[in-house]
Amino acid sequence: MRIEPRVDDVILLEGRKYTFSFKLVNDSRETLRGVPSLSVIVEEKPRVYVVFEEVELGPGAEKLLSATTRIPPGTGEGVIEIIFEEEGKVLAKEQLPILVVSDGEEIYVSFVWHHHQAPQYYPSGEYKDPWPFLHVYRGSFYAFEGGPYRVHLAIHDKHPAFRDTDHLSPSLLEQWEKAVAEGYTYNGERVEPSDQRVKSVAETLEGYRRLVSEGRIEPLGSLYAHTIQGFLLRRSRELGMERLVKSLLLWELKLGLRTVERVLGRRPWGVWTPEMFWDMDLVNLYAEAGARYTVLCQQHFERAGGEKGTIYEPYYVEDVFTGNKVVVFFRDIRLSDWLSFEVNFPDEKEADLAARRFVIELAKRRHVRPGGIVVVALDGENWMIIPQYKRYAPYFLYRIITFIERSSIIKSTTLGSYLSSRKPQATLYFVPYGSWIGLSDKQWTGGVKDETWNYVLEKLKWVEGLYDALEEVVDELLEKEESPLYMAFKAAAISLDSDFYWYGEDERERDFVKKWADEAERIARRILEMISIEPVGESDDHVLLRIKNGTEYRIKLRLEVRDKDYSSRHIVRIDPGAVREISVYAPEKGSSIVVGAGKIVLFSKER
Repeated sequence: MRIEPRVDDVILLEGRKYTFSFKLVNDSRETLRGVPSLSVIVEEKPRVYVVFEEVELGPGAEKLLSATTRIPPGTGEGVIEIIFEEEGKVLAKEQLPILVVSDGEEIYVSFVWHHHQAPQYYPSGEYKDPWPFLHVYRGSFYAFEGGPYRVHLAIHDKHPAFRDTDHLSPSLLEQWEKAVAEGYTYNGERVEPSDQRVKSVAETLEGYRRLVSEGRIEPLGSLYAHTIQGFLLRRSRELGMERLVKSLLLWELKLGLRTVERVLGRRPWGVWTPEMFWDMDLVNLYAEAGARYTVLCQQHFERAGGEKGTIYEPYYVEDVFTGNKVVVFFRDIRLSDWLSFEVNFPDEKEADLAARRFVIELAKRRHVRPGGIVVVALDGENWMIIPQYKRYAPYFLYRIITFIERSSIIKSTTLGSYLSSRKPQATLYFVPYGSWIGLSDKQWTGGVKDETWNYVLEKLKWVEGLYDALEEVVDELLEKEESPLYMAFKAAAISLDSDFYWYGEDERERDFVKKWADEAERIARRILEMISIEPVGESDDHVLLRIKNGTEYRIKLRLEVRDKDYSSRHIVRIDPGAVREISVYAPEKGSSIVVGAGKIVLFSKER
């Protein structure tokens, strides 16, 4: 005998009537006769007990039974227990976990999905890996077709009232958009837009556009690539490259926000912080870019300083020196990690039971902060596929949403929607540095990973030099995709994408970012080497330099003279195509004359 419960209510209100159904299936070869019963047990005490009339089932026969009952007063955790007994002997028993609660204010939940694929193409345009496309059309899931990105759409289609917050990263959207328009090349194979794989990408992209337009998904923005900003800000301060890095991150963030708006049709007001890697300098960066809110980890909250309540409410995070603020939501680490790491179920039944337990844990947060928001934030694809495809993972999420929608005290929402009616009531003045991995940077550093960071940042000194040389026109050039500064910044952004450092032990990943760092250097060097500097005359205490600007841009150079008793520093500006002769005072033998841009030396002479 087998019992198949047909119960979609997990969170029960005391005093309310519910109908509980179940099917009896005789999968034996004998006729079975017995008495079914259903109990509602709360805090180990029976609250409801229903006994059905005797049932006789022949081999292979089925029978659907149901009972409607009111849940008596008394809250707590418990089970619905269904038993089939034959002359006092239990032939089958099933238990479903429940939580009985009192009526009152809702708890809100926002699932925040980080759908990300790094730019996987080489400077040549050929793809290193086709992950942006594979995770659309390749899957191996129970009850769902396609890859993780299509699964999310299908779940929305099955639950039209469900709302969530999705970070479709700008680099992922760009790769989808470009593939739909032009196709792509991988491993020597040309995949045309007419190929079914690309058509699947087009359908998926259109699906997300539709859900965004209908308000069922709130899009988040981010940097173009997947830079761990907090780490890079700290490293840049150590290397004296802070100005370049801040400018690069701000440009990337503005580019990312524009990309999401262009592709999905809605301007994001919230941003995803890659790897939740925080540094307090991000308050000012986000404020300058017009980003209003982000998500960090519960670990950040636990060590934050300021007016602290619970993690189930948004907070202002303020830079006390500038007065800039950004709103931060903190994810519930237990519920987020549950989805991330505990969904490899052997069958549909276990996935269903786990979903019930998950929703019970979610509902219990209501006791901590009625009216608050529980943020469940994680990668949108990896929880289904790493280290292998988890066949029942999507079904687990589907059942969670089913149970949430059946509950009257849990409501799905988006971050922006929640903020529209519930502004932060408290301010934090310090949030600690670090990522979701123990507030550390250990996943991206150490050994050959450090060597790769050093290699890339050394190459990007050329980009810094170009940025300094073009200082007066950088805002204009960074808006033009065909400009060398835009192309150098984009190459630099890809070379700093942390996904490749995550797997930095793999030589193939290290070579990829080095190729992009080399490309950034090549673009910058090509422009800077169009500036020629030569000495054309000399006296006892002066050297005459001729500087020719062979570029099409007005440039700014740094001219320095150093000796043991004297030093000077001047800024020289030269119009496009112009030649200037400059008399440099260098009074002593052994004086050094240096002309450069940023940390790049374009000319040096020792008297």
